[in-house]
Amino acid sequence: MGSMEKEREITYLLFDLIVKQLERMSEQNRAIRRVEVTDSSLELTMKTGEEYRIDINRVHLTGEEKGRITRMDRQQSKRGVRIAQEDWARLTHSCETVIQFLEYDKRKMEELATLLPDFPWKKRSLMIEEILGQLRESLARASGRE
Repeated sequence: MGSMEKEREITYLLFDLIVKQLERMSEQNRAIRRVEVTDSSLELTMKTGEEYRIDINRVHLTGEEKGRITRMDRQQSKRGVRIAQEDWARLTHSCETVIQFLEYDKRKMEELATLLPDFPWKKRSLMIEEILGQLRESLARASGRE
């Protein structure tokens, strides 16, 4: 795992911890209004409106490595996608719902296969497996759980 992936993994881990902590708190006790993750940094919007960025960098890098990572960060932050925490939760929930539906559909399909043997069930089953695999992989990657 390269240095950038490690930093991204730590960023997502911290993002998860902050989100879980905020979810446990009542609305009026939350000092943070919004948390966004962009590659290896977290952006916080406080209730007061102030904004902060937390950058995740490995401490023991050589000067040359630090320069290279800073350059890469600058290039990637231009392409970074920002998504509100609520939208992110909705998106992951939708993915999980689709996964559940596809798993259910696959089970039903296996029951129907005996009744309608002419339909290309095997091909459809493989297609669903492939989609399920991609969705699970995307969810894991997006949640930093790879």
